[in-house]
Amino acid sequence: MSSSPVILWYRDDLRLADHAPLLAAVATGAPIIPLFVFDETTPGKWRLGGASRWWLHHSLAAMAADLARLGSRLVIRRGDSLEVIGTLARQCQAQALYFHRGYEPFQAALEARLWQELGEKLEIRRFRGRLLQEPEQIRTGAGEPFRVFTPFWKAYLRLSEPGALLPTPARLAPPPPEVAGLDLESLQLRPQAPDWAVGPGANWRPGEAGAQSRLETFCEEVLRDYAEGRDLPARPGTSRLSPHLHFGEISPRQVWQAVRGVQAISTATTRGGDAFLRELVWRDFSHHLLHHWPGLPEQPF
Repeated sequence: MSSSPVILWYRDDLRLADHAPLLAAVATGAPIIPLFVFDETTPGKWRLGGASRWWLHHSLAAMAADLARLGSRLVIRRGDSLEVIGTLARQCQAQALYFHRGYEPFQAALEARLWQELGEKLEIRRFRGRLLQEPEQIRTGAGEPFRVFTPFWKAYLRLSEPGALLPTPARLAPPPPEVAGLDLESLQLRPQAPDWAVGPGANWRPGEAGAQSRLETFCEEVLRDYAEGRDLPARPGTSRLSPHLHFGEISPRQVWQAVRGVQAISTATTRGGDAFLRELVWRDFSHHLLHHWPGLPEQPF
């Protein structure tokens, strides 16, 4: 057991369940410093908009409360991610940095810089977990990335189903060292004047518990008729899981396994469940395209 801490870098994976970097950090037996960096520099023009900032505030608040129940503390800092991580690593003499892989072009570039500038000072481990399958895993017969969804979907179905979910740690021990962090309110993520978030606040519950509740409601009340209901605006026929998946409050593997579990006990959900899982793979396909064609947001590939 080492007394040098592991920095657990949270980004779009604000949860405790099915979290590979977290479990790997726990397995070291070292103190863990959960870190979130509010970085408005690295994304460039892809910085968060107002609604995403509001969601992030509440998701971080939920994450901090969940970590506190496990005997830990979320450290929030602001600035360029590489600079913040390097400074924190020196301050606490960290031995390692663990995190989930990112797929957006600016995140991929940031990860390359991490290895280049900090790789000799820290053990850096990157884990999969934000997608069902990695972009490199699905290719055409000629070894090229897919450009069209239907053949991508058919190739996906030939792969093994997502594996078993990873457990949630009961406690993070030993306790993390005392390091300075910002108060969440200092990030000023919520709207002030006017406060337009009354509607979102009444209809959405950011955080891991909210994501799990939304998934349960979807499976119990919506999944059966999803194939038809998703196309009818007057009906609550969609999953409403998109923001929870975006911020990583729930993993796509958790969603997949939950739907498969319902299908296993109710044949009435077969059609709706299959239609929904196809949409979940559409999410993977979007990341697949973005990984192979980073200029896609601005230029046709």
